Amino acid sequence: LCIRDSPYGQQPGPNPYYQQPTHPMPSTGMPQGGGSKKLLVIIASVVAVALVAVTAVFFATRGGDTDDSANKGDKKSGETSGGTEGGGGDEGGGTGGSGPDAMRDVPPTTVPKQDQDAEIAWQAKVPEGFQVDTSMYTTGVWFFGGNVIRYEPDGLRAYNIKSGKEAWFLKAVRGDSCNAAETSGNGGKTLIQWGLKCEKAMGVDLAKGRQLWEKDLPSPDGDVARATTAQVAVSGNLGGIVWIGGNVGYRLSDGKELWSNNRYETCRDYSYGGGEAFVVINRCGFNREGTVRMVDQDGKTTAEWKAPAGNTPQNVYSTSPVIVGLSRAAESSFKISNLAVLSDSMKLRKRISIDPERYTFSCAALSMGHCWNVVVDKESELLFLETKMHQGDRRSTNEIVAYNLDSGKVAWTSEPTVEGQTSPLAMHDGKLLALEMGSFSDPGMLTEVDLRTGKAKPFLRFSSDERDAIRDVYFRPLPYWADNTLFVTSPRLSARPESNRGWLVAIR
Repeated sequence: LCIRDSPYGQQPGPNPYYQQPTHPMPSTGMPQGGGSKKLLVIIASVVAVALVAVTAVFFATRGGDTDDSANKGDKKSGETSGGTEGGGGDEGGGTGGSGPDAMRDVPPTTVPKQDQDAEIAWQAKVPEGFQVDTSMYTTGVWFFGGNVIRYEPDGLRAYNIKSGKEAWFLKAVRGDSCNAAETSGNGGKTLIQWGLKCEKAMGVDLAKGRQLWEKDLPSPDGDVARATTAQVAVSGNLGGIVWIGGNVGYRLSDGKELWSNNRYETCRDYSYGGGEAFVVINRCGFNREGTVRMVDQDGKTTAEWKAPAGNTPQNVYSTSPVIVGLSRAAESSFKISNLAVLSDSMKLRKRISIDPERYTFSCAALSMGHCWNVVVDKESELLFLETKMHQGDRRSTNEIVAYNLDSGKVAWTSEPTVEGQTSPLAMHDGKLLALEMGSFSDPGMLTEVDLRTGKAKPFLRFSSDERDAIRDVYFRPLPYWADNTLFVTSPRLSARPESNRGWLVAIR
């Protein structure tokens, strides 16, 4: 294994998890108001989230035993425009919401709790006028200062969470497979990849809707960097991009380059995880064994953990606590067979051995760090995973399994209130929110799951009048929970306008 003082002087190897999707360009039109007639567009989207596996990368695992041993920057790209409503100020951040270790920004609570009958609060128009051969990835969703911000084909557009009105717009034209960090750091700063060839990096201030800086990604020969299938992460004032062919780290406040490498080396950065900490997976040689490293705000390694022989580090599911998925190096499969739970000093707390055929990990294809159906609650020391579907009494169904991170043992297994698919989504008021996909006879709902017993009960019921809208869903959407609202977004757009029927919907 290659051990270095800084985890960044290396080039990442090919990432088998990455696939290339498609996305369209954003519209500045006013969001459409909603009634119950459109609710299932969202629900349908959510159903598609679980059913259309081709647009996301899934990894199966199963719980059981534990093993303790184991174009040179267009000057206009910083233009902003738009709305009278929406956020500002550096306060109103914090972490919470969906995804591993609640690595999502939650604005100040501006929306009061609603009753149990869901309605569409508003929905944004699908972007139009973009040019793409087949489809475009449109990853990049943030919640900050009372706004939900989407990285659209022509730039970042902020929508007021209450009303859905456009708050601001920042021009940054993206290519087919540009990526963005899943979180924001200090004061709402984040990092995106942009340009028609995804050859540029930009620091963005989400609080003010402005560009902080922009730079060309490093290239070995000085030409345009071919940074496709990149992974982007931020933590605090640190941001990093890793791709097949190079990696680079920046100080978010001013764009100072902290590390850069685009040469082939035996050991190279493979994956970055952000949020409350910055974690690097570094892999070496053909056996794909490697290390997991904690990095400080200057890009220096503060601690590292060497994966046991025969195990390949694949994904960072959480950075606080650090939880990394491992596959078996001897196999040609990328299925997760172990979860390594690490301390802040990168010491192994517990290695949880799981059956690769039991669980499903729903991860955005361009952002393996964001697996929306993996939720970690640091306070209760519980990790929530979703099982694969299996035959129930009346129809296919599944469960949510909670693991105690201290003991590595199963704490409980939670069944859906109605047979069908249930997925962990986010923590809310000390309980786990789960998304029940429903069926043609049962419209689905959000449930809240008691952390002591695993008992689920209805939290937000979806209307049964919108089931016909299911057929309007084309691409697999991603769900988020923030500010007492369920947001459902499309992570990609098709070159065929008739296929893009849903973009961003707010349900409460």
